[in-house]
Amino acid sequence: MKYSTQTYLDQDPYAFSDVDIDVRCRKTSIVKTRKPHTCIPPIGELHDIKAGEMAFRESAFVDGKASSNYICIPCLDKYIESVTYE
Repeated sequence: MKYSTQTYLDQDPYAFSDVDIDVRCRKTSIVKTRKPHTCIPPIGELHDIKAGEMAFRESAFVDGKASSNYICIPCLDKYIESVTYE
């Protein structure tokens, strides 16, 4: 992993995707996947995350329904680099 775990956890990659939604009980974690998942990156295209790979997991209630998304670490690295202004 390119950044510290806390740097990854501090990210909110979907914050500006849709301002008319109700998000509650948002939780983030860095996980080692136990099964394949779809990477839903804020930048780039959907692709697979293989079992055993590290990923950023975000769960929340979105408009009253449970939701969970995964972003692979390389895609999250690209996102962090795109929003970092130095």
